[in-house]
Amino acid sequence: MDGSQNSAEPGPSQRPRRLCVNQQQILNIFDQIDSDISDTDLLDSDEEQDDYDPRPNAGTAAVSSRESASTEGEEVDVRPPPMKGRTKVWKKKKFDKAYKSTAPSLPVPGHDEPINYFAEYLTEDFFEITANQTNLYSVQKTGKSIDTNAVEMKKFFGIHVAMGVFNLPRYRMYWGTRTRIPLIADTMNFNRFSRLRSFVHLVDNTSKDPDNLDRLWKVRPIIDIVQKKTQTISPSEHLSCDEQMVPFTGNLDIKQYIRGKPCPWGIKIFVLCNADGRVLSFEIYQGKKTNMAEEYKSFGLGAGMVLNLAGRLQLVKFTKLYFDNFFTSLALLERLSEMGLYGTGTIRSNRLQGAMLETDSDMKKRGRGSFCEVVASSGDSCLVKWMDNRSVILASNMIGSGAVNKVRRWCKQTKAYLQVDQPQVVSLSKKWTMRLIFHMVDLSICNSWLEYVADRKAKAERSMDLLSFRMEIAEALTSAEGMTPRRRGRPRSLTSSEEDEHENVDESASRKRKMKFQRPCSAVKNDAFSHWPQKVKGQSRCKNSPCVLKTRTMCLKCNVPLCLEEDRNCFKEFHIKK
Repeated sequence: MDGSQNSAEPGPSQRPRRLCVNQQQILNIFDQIDSDISDTDLLDSDEEQDDYDPRPNAGTAAVSSRESASTEGEEVDVRPPPMKGRTKVWKKKKFDKAYKSTAPSLPVPGHDEPINYFAEYLTEDFFEITANQTNLYSVQKTGKSIDTNAVEMKKFFGIHVAMGVFNLPRYRMYWGTRTRIPLIADTMNFNRFSRLRSFVHLVDNTSKDPDNLDRLWKVRPIIDIVQKKTQTISPSEHLSCDEQMVPFTGNLDIKQYIRGKPCPWGIKIFVLCNADGRVLSFEIYQGKKTNMAEEYKSFGLGAGMVLNLAGRLQLVKFTKLYFDNFFTSLALLERLSEMGLYGTGTIRSNRLQGAMLETDSDMKKRGRGSFCEVVASSGDSCLVKWMDNRSVILASNMIGSGAVNKVRRWCKQTKAYLQVDQPQVVSLSKKWTMRLIFHMVDLSICNSWLEYVADRKAKAERSMDLLSFRMEIAEALTSAEGMTPRRRGRPRSLTSSEEDEHENVDESASRKRKMKFQRPCSAVKNDAFSHWPQKVKGQSRCKNSPCVLKTRTMCLKCNVPLCLEEDRNCFKEFHIKK
């Protein structure tokens, strides 16, 4: 066509008819197409989510094409709102919505020994599966089975638990002459430990389905076992959703970097926890392949993950969830309100949906501790901006500024502490598979300890700390009994320290050096397996309280002196569960 034709104005019969569409009709159109918009990319980093809004504007072309198809070629004049995402009407007033509390959950009767708590997470079936798959993998790699079993795998895992307590820089040091740890070195020799570590597997490598996009399929069995147990824990009234990092600096496509974390490089895990710290549900980040229900993907990675984790649990009405600005959005608060749940968290300034809050410069003029508050016209949510060292914005469908508290803050200018107002809402290539496997073990230990502490508190009894609890589990696992694989070849030579322990010393030296005996944990002494008495040369005081007599009889497994006479049988009493 030439220029004259292009410049010619169409006649009235050829001119397309324009439709007048008001603002409410535009919003209705966006609501209709909201279900077609999903966060398929799931955002590969924290920074990418900064500009993400869970209710985005559709492009004008997309709306026009749909309308033109439905109106047989008629042109529609649709202009999106100037704000990114659907805006709200906000009012500057106090949020006076009264929130409700849930009924307290009743404590579940616990166990007597730490190992029994731990066994609820990693059961006998898990160790059987691990032993079978380890044997299979060793055959696939070398043509010969490593010949392990569930008992030896318990010892292998127990050694790793103990290593987490002592934390020496190299594995070989646990067996070294100067740094030898008997709990580890006496359980398994270093060569056997190294071979098991190189072959340990949870699945058959040849059984992977080509259509399976799960990046974590090699460690999926232990993830599912621990996840199944955590989801049986009764949720408390207050829950927290946050990120957790498994330290890892090797070559892995799902490895993440999060600035400000104690371990910035690693594998990211989203966790939902009770108020006492027990993990209720978790999901490991896999980029686009992250496991999330389809109905929550439109909310984005952060908000969608909160709903995804909470949706797996049977949460009672009025449960309160807390999260940081990675997760918080106003669309999330709306959805939680529909579910009968409360949510509170810090929120980023680009997710306020048109709320006009005071500027930082104005709030600094009012002084530290100043705050402002706006409430949505629907009355279901509010925003509170508070000035401390710098401003922070919080969003909630539960509480606003509420009762203003006084908090203590240090002032650099006056070199003294100040009393500052605070709104109530504020107060409230290595083997990556091994890292994840033993992170699941640590998660199980921590959850087990928290359950143990809660049970002891309910019974008004003293409880051991986490370090002692971990050592009890390590000792119980490394002392696991059963038919262990028979070792071939000549016995290994003793180290100099072992020779000193086994050589016969004269009486004068034995008088100068007093032998110290460590009582075993209850799970070991009461397991009724392989407790054999043996006569020794020197006498030692009996360890069965309240007996204070001396004896020459030792328990080979417990390594403690116990009386075994006609008139007193401390050996039997010591090994009976009381």
